[in-house]
Parts: sequence; structure tokens; C-alpha cells
Amino acid sequence: MPNKYQELNLEGGRAYIRSDSFEQIKSLDAVIFDCDGVLIDTRTSYDEAIRRTVQHIFRNLTSNPLPLNTIPKQAIYNLRLSGGFNFDWDTTYVIALTLFKNLPKRFQEAFSEATKQIDAEEATERLTAASSKLSGRLSREYFKENGKRLREALIKLTQSRPRDREVAERLILESAEREGCAKHLKDFIKFLAYTSEAPHNMISVLFDTYFYGPTLFKELYGFESGVKVRKGLIEKERLIVTEETLEALEEMLGEGRLGLATGRSSLATKKTLGDLLNYFNSKGMVFIEDLKYKMGGESLIKPYVKPQPYSLLEAAAGIGDVKSVLYVGNSSEDYIMVRNANSVKRMFLFAGCYALQRRPSKMIKLFKDAEAVIIIPTVNDLPKILGYVRGVRGG
Repeated sequence: MPNKYQELNLEGGRAYIRSDSFEQIKSLDAVIFDCDGVLIDTRTSYDEAIRRTVQHIFRNLTSNPLPLNTIPKQAIYNLRLSGGFNFDWDTTYVIALTLFKNLPKRFQEAFSEATKQIDAEEATERLTAASSKLSGRLSREYFKENGKRLREALIKLTQSRPRDREVAERLILESAEREGCAKHLKDFIKFLAYTSEAPHNMISVLFDTYFYGPTLFKELYGFESGVKVRKGLIEKERLIVTEETLEALEEMLGEGRLGLATGRSSLATKKTLGDLLNYFNSKGMVFIEDLKYKMGGESLIKPYVKPQPYSLLEAAAGIGDVKSVLYVGNSSEDYIMVRNANSVKRMFLFAGCYALQRRPSKMIKLFKDAEAVIIIPTVNDLPKILGYVRGVRGG
């Protein structure tokens, strides 16, 4: 089988251009970007917020320290590869259910009994009340002695690549049914109140406190979470995209031809991108997380979340009269969204960034299998590729 990709050696690594896509790439009149992992390096923010949220829940429930390495980054990565875990709240929730299901049954029983006596509605109050009732119910060395087993349980579940949160929850409940602990797991699900709004939803309150920090959390929700966090993990984020890259793309495509279609909130995007946001068409930016806060719950926005095509179609419509749009992403859900958008309006191409991924070689293969038109180390290589393609004469 002939090689479908032309390869170019760039300073940051090897780039790939699908051989039959040169004319399509030349005709591009807009580029829309994902944010996380494409424009912004979120490896020390979102991933860490997932692990710290789970750690916080189980440290308080059991009164025992839970080492962060009990939650392997591989488990987070596996869920992202499924294409159905665009919200890190979902990933956090699934990891929490898996850990609870693997706690000793005597602790699960004590938890169910304790929660019958708790009438607090707010998430942090429920956790504090449960903590006081469950203190001493688990061996002080439990997580230290069982860390390897718990890590393996998380890897095993996530390696099956459940399609989305609902599928993962069903798999965990089915396993709990076989092990005789489904009732306790259902009590834990009720305790987390994941499908409710803040301040009742424990996952959202804790995750967003760790991610945003106390000041931005209050700006976002209008109340204080009550969780003692000095600074948000968002402060650790770094820009991937450079101003030179955005200037070069604007020069190639024209002003107002850059957009965003991201699961991130506008608040978080503005915080990290800062003045670089001025390079993007204000009508061509869609922030799915904003919908979550406006509509009052993650269950209501499922038709809008990646890999559903809503954000990409809306961003393209906001940019205006476009006939050929490149979407730049870094995950399975990104190229699936492009495929879904093309079933509505056939005008989208996909470019995948791989260098900052956990296993770059695996992502290159994934993007090739998805027939991405461009595969590049980082977004900063895009102007070079577009310039190269434009300089190639047609056959």
C-alpha cells in the first residue's frame, strides 16, 4: 500500500501531509482551534485537578492519605482516547466510582449507613459530615498497601475505552452487582450528586476549586466553595501557541478568519490566552463549558458536547462566509467531531497535534488512521505547513 502521507522534517519533529489533500489545503479560508493541548499546555492543570479532586474526596471520606500516584495518568489518557470524555468532570466521576467500588465492603456498608444520617445538601457540608461519621473505619495503611491493586483496577476499566460517562457508569455498576456491592455504589453516586448543579454537585465544586482557585471560582459561581485552596492549577498553565504563529496565520488567511471550538470556559480561556484572544473572531468562538453553567447541568448539554458537531458548526457560522475550514485538535473526540460536522455540512478538514501527548507515536498512528490532512508536532508548525503546501505546484 503506497504511503498516503508526505513527510517533512521540522525543527520540532516530523510533520505529515496527506498526499491527496494539497488542493483542499490550498483552498482553506479559515482555521478553528481546540484550546487544551493545542493552544494551551494543560498537563499541569486539568490532569492534576482530576487527581486532586479524587484525592480530596477519599482523603476526607476515609480520614486516610491517598497518594496521587494511586490515580495513574494512564487511566486519564485511556478515557480521553475513547473520544467521549471531553469534560474532565466525567473522567473524575468515573475514577471516583471505580475507587469506591474497590474499597472493602465493610467500609462501603459503613458509608451507606452514615449517609442515611446526613441531611446536608451542599457538597462540602456532605463530605465533612460523612468524614466525621466514617473516621477510623478504614485501616491507616489501606491506600499504601492497596495502591497497586487500585491502580490496576483503574487501568483495567479505562483500557476497555468506554464510549462515554454513561457507558462507564453502567460497566462499573454491573461489576458491582456481580460483587454484591451495587447498593453501596448507588449510595455513593447519590452522595456525589453529579447530575445536579453546584453547590450540590461534589465533583464540579471540588474540581473547579482546584482548577480555578478561590477568586475565579467565586467569579464563576457567585459563592465560595469552602475548600481551602491557595491558588488554582490554572496558574500553572503555559501557552503553546506564539503570537508569531497567529500573526502568520492571520496574514495568510486574512483578519477574522481564526476561531475557537473548545470545551473550555471563556473565563479560563481569557485567563491563559490573554491578549492573544484578540486574534480570534469574537463571533467565531464557542465555549461549551459556558453552556454548562448557563443551562444548569451537564446532562442538558450532552447534544452540544464534543464529539457532537455543535461547537465547530457554530464557530464556522460565526466566522461568516467560509467554504473550507481546518479544525486543529489533539484528540479522538476532535477528529470524530470533524467527521460528524461533515455529515451536516461537508467543509471541514482535520489537523492533529501530537508532540505534547503522552504517547506521540500512538497519536500519529491514530491521526493517520483518521485520515487527518495534516499531522504536526505543535500548532506553531501550522504556518510552515500551509506555506509549504501553497508553494507546491499542482500536478
